[in-house]
Amino acid sequence: MKLSIIIPCYNVAPYVERAVRSVQEQAFTDWELVLVDDGSADGTLPVLRRLEAVDGRIRVLAQANGGVSAARNAGLRAARGEYVHFVDADDYLSPYGDVERWDDNDVVVYGFSMHTDKKVQTFLPPRDGSSLLLRYLKGRRLHLGGFVFRRAFLEQEGICFDEQTYYSEDKEVMIKSLIHAKKVYAIGEPLYHYIRRDDSAMARPLSVRRLTGFAAMDRIVALACFHGSKEVFYAAEVNRCMDALTLYRDYSFLNVDEALKREVADKVAANFRARIPLSFDRYTLLFYILRLMHAMSPALLRKLLSS
Repeated sequence: MKLSIIIPCYNVAPYVERAVRSVQEQAFTDWELVLVDDGSADGTLPVLRRLEAVDGRIRVLAQANGGVSAARNAGLRAARGEYVHFVDADDYLSPYGDVERWDDNDVVVYGFSMHTDKKVQTFLPPRDGSSLLLRYLKGRRLHLGGFVFRRAFLEQEGICFDEQTYYSEDKEVMIKSLIHAKKVYAIGEPLYHYIRRDDSAMARPLSVRRLTGFAAMDRIVALACFHGSKEVFYAAEVNRCMDALTLYRDYSFLNVDEALKREVADKVAANFRARIPLSFDRYTLLFYILRLMHAMSPALLRKLLSS
């Protein structure tokens, strides 16, 4: 079997059939679809069972609620395809095209489109697959749905989702795969359609769980150090600070515990102390500008980030 498509499902009864239909409508047919119900309470599981009953290529796994990482890992353990693709239940796919392009590659990266109420933005990977790692660390957008992984590669490198991390856990898998992959292929076509809903997981009220993203960021920097390139390591340091600033913005202006706000502020201050050589690429220059603003007035920086 060529491909296992894994869809974690939690309270997505109104959306999941569109995601499934986008798989079933593929011209490419050598696939299985693994739907993992993660303890849904809204009637999602009966919908999945109905879909399973009418298409023998669909398998449903049901488990107690453990989070999206646990659901993805369960799907990965059950997968039988040569390649695996993780899709969210409220998103959908365009045609894969010629899947023979995947052969002998550890990671294949497609473009993706982000849909909001106001607009659609499309993000394509650079043509040179070898430059993906550095470009993504320097701020280029990426999405897990744009990645197709060779399953044996993930197993050999021990790459899976950290089930105790609830923020940046997908980014950690993507960066780790690009660091370890021997062969990466970029396809300049938008395969994946990311639907940004107001009630999605990323839009829910902040909690202490979001702070687990700091551990993911730290592990990404450690992985970049393993890579051996100073440029990659410095880019990861800057990327960690930018991610921390996103949390800093979110926690500063909402009604959350003051201790959480202080923890995030302390983490940002620590990240700004990283010794990053001055360079003239835009991402590093932005880091220096923000660091200077933070040194002059953290309050002004928070206001800038919120605008």
